[in-house]
Amino acid sequence: SIHLLQKGNRSEALEQVETALSLDRYNTAAHVMAGIIAFQDQDINKAILCMQEALDNDALCMQALYNLGLIHKKAHNLENALDCFYKLDKMLRNNVQVVCQLASIYEFMEDSGQAIELYSQANSLAPTDPSILSKLSQIYESEQDKSQAFQCLYDSYRYLPSDIKTVEWIAAYYLEAQFAEKAVTYFEKAALMQPDEIKWHMMIASCTRRAGNYQKAFDLYKAVHHKFPSDLNCLKFLVRLSSDLGMPEAKEYAARLMKAERVSQLRQQRETDSAHSKSGSAASVHSLPVPLNERPQSLNDRRQLSAHLNYDRPYRSATRDIDSSDLSYTDAVGRVERPKTGKRKETREDEFDDLDDSFLPM
Repeated sequence: SIHLLQKGNRSEALEQVETALSLDRYNTAAHVMAGIIAFQDQDINKAILCMQEALDNDALCMQALYNLGLIHKKAHNLENALDCFYKLDKMLRNNVQVVCQLASIYEFMEDSGQAIELYSQANSLAPTDPSILSKLSQIYESEQDKSQAFQCLYDSYRYLPSDIKTVEWIAAYYLEAQFAEKAVTYFEKAALMQPDEIKWHMMIASCTRRAGNYQKAFDLYKAVHHKFPSDLNCLKFLVRLSSDLGMPEAKEYAARLMKAERVSQLRQQRETDSAHSKSGSAASVHSLPVPLNERPQSLNDRRQLSAHLNYDRPYRSATRDIDSSDLSYTDAVGRVERPKTGKRKETREDEFDDLDDSFLPM
């Protein structure tokens, strides 16, 4: 049944469970399976009853006890969950999964001391498990113990160096501790794992700039700009560094920055106008005329429409005397001059040479 449930054949699995219980109502495994199905159906009370009935039939059924603990944990019945897992801990000494479940429950209860003790016990049982070390690091960080958090996460990184979140945390830790050169090492690893993520390349250049190597930082920003030419932040740093270093490229990058900002503003304006036009077109749908296929076709419909429009009223013409204003004409357009095609319109190129440095980022 469990294999059918894992494949998504819930109805067939439930049918097998019901068949097994009809043949033997004391079938412990069938009760456990029924509880799992009920839990997946979000019927917590029925799931608890099924697991308890399985334990009534076999008090040493570890599957029923473990699943009952998980169900109580899901239902936030934390004391009952602790009771289940402590019973399992007596039955299965030094089981990593049971110890981690106990630690997780204490973590939910915000008992950091007990959670750290149990996660440390689990770490001693499985010292190469990076997830346990990561959990310990999170709790230490919540307790404002940065050094212990770093040590645990650094050990986790040694066993799983491809975890991007761990790499980012270590790099940020070194950067916060004013070790920019060490932070560069981990940001470079992150850039290797995610080469199309501009954040890592920008952080490498930023750390190099903080370390005081401005020329290398300028070269790194140039490389980032070559790969991501539309990024405004990169252009701002290029303008600032080239100006501070007195490089001749300062005006060129300033011109590129101005053009990029204009393009960005135009794009935002275009998106805003497009959103307004869509909302306007949606509102104007209600004012459209009635389509031909919705006009009255039958005789009764036409009669109802005629009665509604009062077509049966006699026609009466309105008469009045004609005065001089009716015989006069005034051109509403006014005088129209002949277009002058002989004179060319002067064109002017945008000039960026006389830029002011006041727009540069501080």
